Amino acid sequence: MQFTETAHHEQEMLRTISFFRRLKSTSTPEYIYLALAILAFLIASFAAIQQYAVIAY
Repeated sequence: MQFTETAHHEQEMLRTISFFRRLKSTSTPEYIYLALAILAFLIASFAAIQQYAVIAY
């Protein structure tokens, strides 16, 4: 269970990184996708917390 969770999160991270690489090729100011990265991380961690809360109960 733990292993598949980790693999899933790694997959998400890779997808996010490739997305930001593609975004970086266009001329976007740094702070915009810094903010997007933080937002994506918060959403991912919130989803993970919800999953663990469901498992706990």
